[in-house]
Amino acid sequence: MQWLRKPSQQGVNTNIAPLCLYLLFPLYPSFLLFSYFPYFPHFPRSLTKNRRWLIAINYHLLHWVKLPKQLTNQNLEIMNTQHTNTATLAGKIFIILVLIFTANFKSGFAQSSDTIIIGNASIGNATGLLVDGNNDPGNQVNDSTFISLTGKASVGSFNPSAFSNEIIAFNVDRPVAVSTNVPWTTGNDNISVNFSNKIMIPITIWIVNGNFSTQKAKAIAAVNTAAAIWSAERMGVGFSSVTYIDATKNKKSRNYNSFTCSLQAGLQSDIGMVAGQVNVYYVGTVDGGSDRGQSCAIGSSFIALAANSLSDLLCHELGHGFGLTHIDDLTTYFDATNVMYSASSVRQFFTEGQLFRAHTITNSTLNALYHARPGQVTRLCARDDSSLTCPTIHKRIWADGTFPAN
Repeated sequence: MQWLRKPSQQGVNTNIAPLCLYLLFPLYPSFLLFSYFPYFPHFPRSLTKNRRWLIAINYHLLHWVKLPKQLTNQNLEIMNTQHTNTATLAGKIFIILVLIFTANFKSGFAQSSDTIIIGNASIGNATGLLVDGNNDPGNQVNDSTFISLTGKASVGSFNPSAFSNEIIAFNVDRPVAVSTNVPWTTGNDNISVNFSNKIMIPITIWIVNGNFSTQKAKAIAAVNTAAAIWSAERMGVGFSSVTYIDATKNKKSRNYNSFTCSLQAGLQSDIGMVAGQVNVYYVGTVDGGSDRGQSCAIGSSFIALAANSLSDLLCHELGHGFGLTHIDDLTTYFDATNVMYSASSVRQFFTEGQLFRAHTITNSTLNALYHARPGQVTRLCARDDSSLTCPTIHKRIWADGTFPAN
């Protein structure tokens, strides 16, 4: 009971570990929340912000302390020093009883603590998790969010659910990992979730109209932009190869300078295509615009880009190939910074709801064309679906610009 010794009159004796206990009144889910901290300045920020009443036990003295308006390490040091000069036998006895009660309280109501063990994550990057299962009261939890900076994530207590026991994981340069039928128990669980290696896909880019060197430089910039967005937004996809073909000398190329989707079959027949991969065609105009693009269908392996299209448009059209649709009308949750906004020059974000769909939608080119996820989970999640098996399209583990995590 070293902490019951009388401290020095000069202030804090650093050889004695101070012991503090605080109690939060019922503004929180539990009636009483006991916790211990090794000195006043380490009280949690939630307490300092909300100026809760504290019952503070420092060394062997019980005092009521009301937080000042400006809670700093300095004034806490003053408060601590002022209240360590006297002690009462009643205070000592009360402290001992409180500690005994707290120990029994905690042991009697101890909850399980489950851990997710993360395998093959990229080094130095955070992993985001969406977790399903039952919580301790027995209620279904859907897409509860956790972030881990290590190879493990403590997620509290999950129990088996009759409806959904699932973990969805996101990491830089790793495909979305989906673990179904997670074997939660009522005890302490260690659940493994393993990422696959980055999916690498080949594409071929045809320069149909314009100056080949000029348009190739634009195409290279577009490829680099798509790769950068995919990496930053945890798409887990990259380019294994990019082939650039000069089709400007093809006599039939002039027939496709003004492209519409009605010309797709003719363009691929006359100019060429490589089976088993996405084919991109740089033409003069698309649907009458010199900066537009078309994939002509969701899940398509075909993309047409106009001569003056911006570098972020290729990523947008590839998103259509991944099964994603426009989100312009969802103004509460999206703006022009989302990659799937129809007309934008500032595209940079995907939500985790979009990433999930890009990997699991059955007609995504990742599944239907490249067969990059053999044997893995696929889903029929439409844009506006929100269920235990389909995270909402605007689900975010990390903030996207002005849109916060949710």
